[in-house]
Amino acid sequence: MSKNWSPYQRAIFEDVASGKGHTVIQARAGSGKTTTILEAMNFIPAGMTAIFMAFNKSIADELATRAPRGVAVSTLHSYGNRAVVNAYGRLKLDTRRVESFAAAIVGDERSKWGQRRALAKCVSLCKNTLAATADEVDFLIDEFGLELADIERDDFIAHTLSLLESCKNTSDDRIDFDDMIWLPVVNGLRLYQYDHVFVDEQQDLNPCQFQLIKQAIKKSGRLCGVGDNRQAIYQFRGSRQGIDGQVHRGVRREVAAAQHHLPLPQARRRDRSGDRARPRSGAGRNRWCRRARDRREVASRRTRGRLHHQPHQRAARGALHGFPARG
Repeated sequence: MSKNWSPYQRAIFEDVASGKGHTVIQARAGSGKTTTILEAMNFIPAGMTAIFMAFNKSIADELATRAPRGVAVSTLHSYGNRAVVNAYGRLKLDTRRVESFAAAIVGDERSKWGQRRALAKCVSLCKNTLAATADEVDFLIDEFGLELADIERDDFIAHTLSLLESCKNTSDDRIDFDDMIWLPVVNGLRLYQYDHVFVDEQQDLNPCQFQLIKQAIKKSGRLCGVGDNRQAIYQFRGSRQGIDGQVHRGVRREVAAAQHHLPLPQARRRDRSGDRARPRSGAGRNRWCRRARDRREVASRRTRGRLHHQPHQRAARGALHGFPARG
């Protein structure tokens, strides 16, 4: 290995090369997870297919230039949409598709805009969490504090279920971003499968995304999920409290059942002076400050000594600042 990899990183490489079953890597902030996973992909056994699934396009585009040859890189939306295109042809992206369906139920008057938006938000959460029954929709309303926009609760739930059924039908030749992931799951579309599936930010996966990823794995394939449950940022999209939320109870069970749980703690970085980065608190920080002060004093003495023994440099520095050179 060209770099001085830590024991934690070497354990991950060994798991990718010869491990069995699924793996969850708890990578803390500053652990160098991207570099580690990119290097781990070089240990994929020969002849096996692999894909790295990123959360957004900018990350996917960057990793596509750095991933080892033969490893596919895709966003979850792009991966799901390929199955949609293969099944139904290329559909037009319409981010207000659900609102247009809702207009047929509550009306398209300007005064009904709030109701259409409220229904669209609930439908989006239902897609992300795979809610499909009245009880599940009722739970989401309370769990996420959804506004009903002056619609009776029972009617609101019934409208939501009706809209979900309408979204399954693509005869209108339209699709929204949620559909790219949801349709392959609920309509059982055929997906290209891989031997190894790497997923970044696994703590932000909602149930629908997690189900799509499961369908991307071959029967004897492996999933490697990387993330930090302290950094869940997509709670509004159905990944409430990351893998520990109530709507994530199924995901939590499957993540906990992974055969391997490998830690990747924060890396000990070095500062510009060559010493280790300053600890946040405690005795370690005090020692760091004393060493830093000593280094500055030594550097200052060396500088004064060089100028004392090299008067031409001292004169040049004085002239640079507009001071007359000493005789």
